[in-house]
Amino acid sequence: MKRWIIVLLAALVMAAGLDRTGAKPPEQVKAVKAFHRAGQTFITFADAEDKLSADPTWGQVRDYRADTDSKRKIRYRVYRHDKPITAASLKQATRLGEVEPLSGINVNAWSLERLINQVVFGNEDQGELGRYGPFSGWNIDSPQAGKLILPRFAVQAGKALAPGVGLYVHSAKAKALAYYAVTAVAAGEENTADFGTANSLAKPVAEAAATWQPVEQAAGKPFGFDFRGTRHFYVTWVAPPLAPKPMYFNWSVLVPPNCKSPAPVELSFHGPGFSYARPSVKFFDRSIQICPHDFPFSGWYGYNDALATGGEAEDGKVRPYTIRRIDAFLKWAQGQFPIDPKRIVAVGGDGAALMAIYRPKLFAYVISMGFESRQLNRKAVKDFERAWGPRSEKIADEDGRSEWGWGEPDFVLTGQRLPNVRDKKKPPPDVPKDAPGFKQDLPLFVCGGRSWGVDPGYARGRGRMYYAIQGTLHPLYGRWGWRRADYPEKFSGLWYGLDITNDMPVPAITGASGDVDSEADGNANGWYTWKDAKETAEGFEITFHGPAGKFNLTPRRLSKFKIAPGDKVAWEIVPVQVKTWSRSKKPEPKSGQAVADAHGLVTLTGVELVRGWGVTVRITKAK
Repeated sequence: MKRWIIVLLAALVMAAGLDRTGAKPPEQVKAVKAFHRAGQTFITFADAEDKLSADPTWGQVRDYRADTDSKRKIRYRVYRHDKPITAASLKQATRLGEVEPLSGINVNAWSLERLINQVVFGNEDQGELGRYGPFSGWNIDSPQAGKLILPRFAVQAGKALAPGVGLYVHSAKAKALAYYAVTAVAAGEENTADFGTANSLAKPVAEAAATWQPVEQAAGKPFGFDFRGTRHFYVTWVAPPLAPKPMYFNWSVLVPPNCKSPAPVELSFHGPGFSYARPSVKFFDRSIQICPHDFPFSGWYGYNDALATGGEAEDGKVRPYTIRRIDAFLKWAQGQFPIDPKRIVAVGGDGAALMAIYRPKLFAYVISMGFESRQLNRKAVKDFERAWGPRSEKIADEDGRSEWGWGEPDFVLTGQRLPNVRDKKKPPPDVPKDAPGFKQDLPLFVCGGRSWGVDPGYARGRGRMYYAIQGTLHPLYGRWGWRRADYPEKFSGLWYGLDITNDMPVPAITGASGDVDSEADGNANGWYTWKDAKETAEGFEITFHGPAGKFNLTPRRLSKFKIAPGDKVAWEIVPVQVKTWSRSKKPEPKSGQAVADAHGLVTLTGVELVRGWGVTVRITKAK
C-alpha cells in the first residue's frame, strides 16, 4: 500500500511540473532565431535575465555576476540536430554549450582607453583627474571601472543587439542543414517539456564550412584623443584551430583619411593594462593601424588546450592560438583595406617581439618602445598559469619547448635561457652554434628601451633579448637611458631615410666598438646607419655611416644572392667621403675572402670606419 502511495505522489509531482526538490523548471526560452554567414551560425534568443539598458555599464554586469544569493539564475543550453528538435528528440541532439545570462553584452571590450575617453570627454570627471594623477591604478577591478559603458554585440555589421537578446555563435565544420533549439536551465533543472517554434527552429539553417569573418561592431562614442582617421571595431568569434574552444575577441582598425592607395600597416600590440581600443602611439601618419586584444590573457602566444577546455594542464599542449588568430585577421584585412603587404610593422613590446620571431617573413621591421618581461614578474605569474599552466617540464608547446620557453624571446632564438652578465667589462654570453635562431631571417628590431630580461645592476639594459638577437646574428638597433631611440619620421614613413620592406636585405651589426651598457647612452648598435643596400644574384652591396669604430657585419634576409654553407665569397671595403667639419686621412681599400658558416651566413669581422669617412661593402661569389 505504501508503495502505491509513493508512486501516486511522484506522478502528481510530475504532472505539476515540479522537480524532486520541489522547484518548478524555469519558463522556456522564447524568440530563438538563427542565420548563417561565412562558416558561422549566429543564434539569438530572449535573455530573461538581461534587464539592463541599451548602454549597460561594467558596474551593472559586475554586480550581477557577484550576486550569489539564492535566486535561481537562468542558464541557456543550445542544441543542434539534423532534424527538428522536440522534447522527444532532444536526447539525440548535440548540446553545443551552456550560455550564461548577459551574453549579448561584449564584456571583454572593457578597456582603460574607453574609460579615460568617457570620463574626460563625457564630462563625467568627478575629481578623478586630480586624485589619480591622472588614472593611476585604474583597471578593470578598480572602483572607477564600473562606470564604463559596455557595447552590445553586433551580429549584423554595425547594428547592436537590442537589450534582452542573448547570443551563441557556432562554427560549422561541413555543409549541412541544421536545426537549433535553446532551453532554459535553473538550479540544475532544465525545461525539457515545453517545445515549440518559440524556442526550437521550425526550418533548418543551411550551413557550410568557410573562412570565418570578423563582424564590424557599432562604433560607439568616438575617442576625443584618437589619431587622424576613422577607427573601426570588430569582433571575431573563433574555434579550433584559432582558439582551444569557441571564444570571441575584439579588434580595432584605424584607417587614415583618404586612404586609397596601398598603405603601410602598424600591427600594434598593447602593453599590460591596456587594450585594442586605442594604442598610445602611432608612428606613421598614413599607416593603417590594426590592434588585436590579448584578452582573455594568452601571453601573446596561445593557450593550453586541455586547461582551456576543463582538463588537467599536464594533459595538454600550449598551442599558438593567438598567433594563428592574428595571422587570420591580417589575411582578412588585406582583402578589406588598401594594405601594402611589404610594409607591415610590428609595434609594441613582448607581443611584437614574439610575433616577429614566429612570423619573421611577415614584417618589414619591428618597433619596440620597451619590453615588459612579465614572465619574470612574480605579480603576473597567475595570469600565465591560467593561460598555460604552471611553469613545468611536463607542459610543452608543439615544438617541445617547456617551462614557458615558447614565450621567452631569447629561449625561442637560442634554445636556452641566456645567463646574466653582471660585469660590464665581460663579453655577451656565448650562443650555441646550433641555436634555432641562426636558421631564420628576422626583420630589423628598432628598440627604444631596455632588453627583455635586463641584466641586474644599476642602469644596465642590454639583457637577454639583445644578447639573443645579436648572438644569432640578426639586425638590431637598440638604445636605452637618457637618449631616446630614433624612430621613423611621421610623414615620410622613412627610418634614417630608408624605406624598409619585408623583401629587402638588412645588415646585422654585432661586436660594435661603440656599444655601451650604461644609463646615459646605453646602446646596441645605436650609432651605425646604412643606405643603398643592393642585392643581385651575383652579390650584395651596402654603404655604412657612423662614428669612428669597428663592427662585424653579417648580411641578412638575402633572397637573390644565394650562399650555401661552406661557400667562399670575395669581399671588398671601399671608403666613401661624408660631410663633416673634420676628417681623418683617407683609408685604404681592403679586400679578401671569407667562408660561409654551417648556416650559410657570411660575417666580416672588424669593418672599420674612421672620422669623416663611410664605407661601401661589396660581397660576391669567389672566383
